[in-house]
Amino acid sequence: AIQNVAWLHHQPIQALPSSLPDRKLIAAVRLADAIAHDLYIGLSGNTKTCGAVEGEPTLGLAEKLVCQVKDNLVEKVRKRMDLLGLNPIDRYAPSRTDTLIRANAELARLTGVLSQRTKGDPLQAQAMAHFLNFAQDLPERWTVSEALGRLTEAVLALRSKSDGPASIVTYAVDATRREILVLHRPASGAPAQRRIRCRAESDRTFVAPTATEGLAAIESLLENPEDLTDWIDATGGSHQPLCCAQRWVGGLLYRPGRADAGPTQEAIRLLADLWAMVLAVIQDRSQATALSEQLAEASRILADTHQALAQAQTLATVGEMAAGAAHEINTPLAVISGRAQLMGAKATDVKERQTWQLVAAQAQRISDTISDLMTFAVPAEPNPAAFDVGPMLQEAANSFSQSDPPQVVTTAVDITTGPDLPRIRADEAQIRSVIVELLTNAAAAGPQKPLTLAAEFDEISRSVLVKVSDRGCGMDPPTLEQAFTPFFSSQQAGRRRGLGLPRAKRYVENNGGKIWIQSQPNHGTCVTVQLPAAP
Repeated sequence: AIQNVAWLHHQPIQALPSSLPDRKLIAAVRLADAIAHDLYIGLSGNTKTCGAVEGEPTLGLAEKLVCQVKDNLVEKVRKRMDLLGLNPIDRYAPSRTDTLIRANAELARLTGVLSQRTKGDPLQAQAMAHFLNFAQDLPERWTVSEALGRLTEAVLALRSKSDGPASIVTYAVDATRREILVLHRPASGAPAQRRIRCRAESDRTFVAPTATEGLAAIESLLENPEDLTDWIDATGGSHQPLCCAQRWVGGLLYRPGRADAGPTQEAIRLLADLWAMVLAVIQDRSQATALSEQLAEASRILADTHQALAQAQTLATVGEMAAGAAHEINTPLAVISGRAQLMGAKATDVKERQTWQLVAAQAQRISDTISDLMTFAVPAEPNPAAFDVGPMLQEAANSFSQSDPPQVVTTAVDITTGPDLPRIRADEAQIRSVIVELLTNAAAAGPQKPLTLAAEFDEISRSVLVKVSDRGCGMDPPTLEQAFTPFFSSQQAGRRRGLGLPRAKRYVENNGGKIWIQSQPNHGTCVTVQLPAAP
């Protein structure tokens, strides 16, 4: 909790995840910091105020109550400093060095006393030596599982030779995930590890037990106690809970080979608080790392959302523009096309007839471009249903072979599908048109070279991957970066409109999938379409 407060109390409360367990405590410290800053109580080194009122909604405090806290606060702090023998509040300067000197002198005196006491108690000295060895090997990135294994080794190192074989169970309590991690090292055999779910009750479930409660204390935590008792038998030993800052962080059950192995159990008791502190630090570090990853993931999702929103707004604008343009352009185009066809029918000269036919064809081309732009900006809503991948790929290959581009005539398509391929849930017509578009692009990149159309199941994402590969010229990085940009094309004059890949991307994403391209110059191109498998 102290670590989270120190780390996050200068952040806006609204920016912190709602699942953060210390969120209200952070808000309270943030509010206290703002009040102290506002009243010039001490000097924290922070020159910016975070605003006292900002913490009130999270804490549920009325503004009147905050004002009552601030009233006479300086005088109250001054009286407490007098009782503690500290210097009076200096509103504009940090504390003087003589207080620090006195604190250091007192710390040196206490260290000397502790050293004398340790020398006078051999068992305590032995326990402290074992802990120092334990702490010196503490790496910066230990996991909780590694800490439990090292704790087991430390307990084994405390035993005397006369103790005999020992069965040791170490465990860590994770209140955030509501589970415990148990590591069992039997008297003979290899250690084993298991995660067990805790009961879904209030935080009072995790109140630290007494040492005499033993295995029953752990069983009281579990959602199903048999998950532990059918795996290990730790009865008949001593239980030492590990508690830090009134928090139950873990513990150990120790069953020595001899019933009278008292010195080892006493040494374990002496080291319990120190081990608890180490385990708590490692747990908090793991939670801080997880929180950092959540914050990073939230930032990434926010950035992606902003990008998607900007793209959606752009496409909406394009759609509105295309709709208006279609109305304004198609009307005169219809006149131009009709007159051109009429003049072509009346023409007696062949060249004159071809000229009028060209005018009509180009007018139709403009109209088709407007229609394609509207379809891209406002695509039809998908009608998802489950269908088999293999037949769909075969139909797409047949449609591709019957299409207009001349390079299609001499281009073969090899289709391969992986074993146990599940069905896809998507709009089959839209996905088929995507595959045809990808095959057409691939054929243009490598005329007369065979294409590969493959499908396989990805168990990690529970999705089907459809890959369209060619052996063509490939793409350089600038071309690859703009491949899905509308109207972009690296082809020369006579190219298509440059809406094929962008339209394919929209169809795939509207069906809950993803699409990406892998390509290098002179090494061909592979386009992967990831689609959700049907349940």
